[in-house]
Amino acid sequence: MDILKDFPYIEALFSCFEDSELKSFQVISYPPKSTVVEKDQILDNIYIILDGICGVMKPLPNGSTIIGYYMTSLDIIGMACISSPMNRCYATTVSITKLVVLKMSKDDFLFYHHKYPQFALSILKNVNMRLNNALNFINNCKASTTEENILYYLIDLYQVYRTSYPSEYRDDVKILETRQHISDFLNIDVRSLNRYISKFKEDNMITVTKGKIYISHKQYKKILRLVSWLF
Repeated sequence: MDILKDFPYIEALFSCFEDSELKSFQVISYPPKSTVVEKDQILDNIYIILDGICGVMKPLPNGSTIIGYYMTSLDIIGMACISSPMNRCYATTVSITKLVVLKMSKDDFLFYHHKYPQFALSILKNVNMRLNNALNFINNCKASTTEENILYYLIDLYQVYRTSYPSEYRDDVKILETRQHISDFLNIDVRSLNRYISKFKEDNMITVTKGKIYISHKQYKKILRLVSWLF
C-alpha cells in the first residue's frame, strides 16, 4: 500500500520519510465497534489514524460507559503509553466507523521522532490540537443551559462525523450516538433529551429518520449561529 497516495492528507506528516521506511510500517483496518486497545493493556506500539473515527471510552459511576472524546485522522492512539510506566493504556479505545491505522513500534516512533524534526513538530501540533479540542469540548458542552449544551454537543458530533465524508459533501451527516449515550454524557434524563430533540426537529435544526439524528451543512450553520458565543 502506498499510504501517501491512498491518504494524501497525511503527506505533511510523512513527507520527510523515505519510501522504504514508509513501506516497513503495517497498515491495519478495523471494522466499526472494534476494540483497538484496552485499558491497562501493555502497549509496545502506537497507532497513527489514517482514516476513520474512534472513541476513547470513559466509565461512569453508574456502571455505564460513554465516549469521553473522539479521535480522527492524524491523531495517535497510545501516545500516552510512550512515557507511562510499563506502557499501560489509560483507557479503552474503540472504532466508531471503519478505522485505518498505521502501526509503529514504540522504538521506531522514538527513532523517527529524533531523526525527522518536522515529523516530531507535526506530531506535537496534532496532539496539542486534539487535547485542546477535547478540553474545550468537555468544558463548553456542560457550561450553559441544557438546550445550549445539547446543541454544542451536536455541533461537535457533526464536526467529528463530517470527517468521514468527502470534502465537498453538504447533505445529511449521520450522528451515530444513541439518545442514551447523549443523555449519559450530558447528565440529563432521556425524556428531557427527547423533548429537545423534538424541538430541534420542528425548528429544522436537525433531521430525525428512524430514530437517528442527521445534520446537514445548512442545519449545522444554523446551530452554529445560535451557540457561536461558546467558540
